[in-house]
Amino acid sequence: MGERNIKIEIPDNADRSNLRRIEFNGAASAYFGIWISNSVLSIITLGIYSAWAKVRRKQFFLNHTIIDEFPFAYHATGWQLLIGRIIVFVVILAYSTVSAFVPLVSIAVLPIFVLCLAWVLNRSLRFNAKMTSWRNVRFNWHGTYWKTLFFFLVGPALGIASAGILIPLFSRYYYQYYADNFSFGTERFSASTKIGSFYAAFGLTLLITGGLVALAVFATVMMSVTTLHSGSIDNLVVLLISLGVAAYLILVYFIYAVMCRNMLVRTLKLGDAVSFGSSLSPARLCWITVSNFFAIILSLGLLYPWTVVRLYRYLAQNTWYDIHTDVDHFIDKEQEKMGAFGEEFADLEGFDVSI
Repeated sequence: MGERNIKIEIPDNADRSNLRRIEFNGAASAYFGIWISNSVLSIITLGIYSAWAKVRRKQFFLNHTIIDEFPFAYHATGWQLLIGRIIVFVVILAYSTVSAFVPLVSIAVLPIFVLCLAWVLNRSLRFNAKMTSWRNVRFNWHGTYWKTLFFFLVGPALGIASAGILIPLFSRYYYQYYADNFSFGTERFSASTKIGSFYAAFGLTLLITGGLVALAVFATVMMSVTTLHSGSIDNLVVLLISLGVAAYLILVYFIYAVMCRNMLVRTLKLGDAVSFGSSLSPARLCWITVSNFFAIILSLGLLYPWTVVRLYRYLAQNTWYDIHTDVDHFIDKEQEKMGAFGEEFADLEGFDVSI
C-alpha cells in the first residue's frame, strides 16, 4: 500500500504546495502488545477492564495520527467510560428482562428505548469530540437531540421503508448534519454536498451491483439445472442464492458508503483555514476488508491487530488536508477563545457509544 499508488483528487481552489496526506505511523507489532494485554485483562476482570482497554486503543491510534507534524490526543479515562457502560448495560438488561417475561410490554416500551438511544448517541458524539484534541485544542459536537433522532434513526428507517428511493436524500442530510455540527475549538466545520450527487452515487451503485447479481443469478440457474439433472438436493442452490444476497448487500454498503464518504470529505472545510479531501477506492477497501476477514480466520485471531492497523492506515493515507492560513496563529487564536469556556463540565459526559 505504498503512497505512490494512491490517486488524490484535488479541487481547483486547493493550494497544491500545501497539500498533505494524513499520516499514521503506528506499527502493528506495537498494537499487538496493547491488544493482547487488553484482551487478557478484560477476560480476567469479566469485562470491567474493557473500558480502560478502549482508552488505550484510542490513544494508540490517535497518538500516531499526524497532521502538520502534530499528533492527536485522547483525554478520556477508563472510569468515565465504565460509568457510561454500566448505565447503558443496566438499561439494556432491564429491557431484555422485560422482553423475556412480558413480550407485549417490551413492544410498547420499544419507542421509549429508541428515544433513549438517540439521547445516548448525541451524548456519545459530544463526549468523544470533547475528549479528542489536536495541539491542545479540543473538538466539540453541537448536534441537538431531536435532529440526532431524526437524521440518525428516523431518516434511515424511512429510507429503507421507501424501498431505497429516499436513501440518497436522507444520506445527504445525515452526512451534512454530521459534518456541520463538529467544531475545532470555536471554529465550525462545514460541508456543501448536493442531493443530486448522492442520487448519482446510489444509481451507479445499483448498476454495478445489479450487473453482478445478474451474473450470480445466471450462474445459480445453470447450477440448478445441473443439480436437477443429477438428482442432487437443491440445498446447494439455496446456499448460492443466500450467498448472492449477502454479497449484494456487502457490495452496496462498500460502494455507496465509500462514495458518500468521498463526497462529504471533498467538500469539508474548517472555517476558512483548512479544506479536506478523500480518495478512497470502493474496490480497494472491499479487498482490504475481505482479505482481513480471512487473515483473522486463518490465524485464529492472532492477525487481528495487523488487520485493524492496515485498515486504519489506508483510511489515513487516503484522507488529505490543505491548510490555507498560518496554522500557529490559528491555533493561538482558538486557544484564547476556548480559555473563556473551560472544560470542567466535560468530566460529566461519561457515555461512550460508537456509531
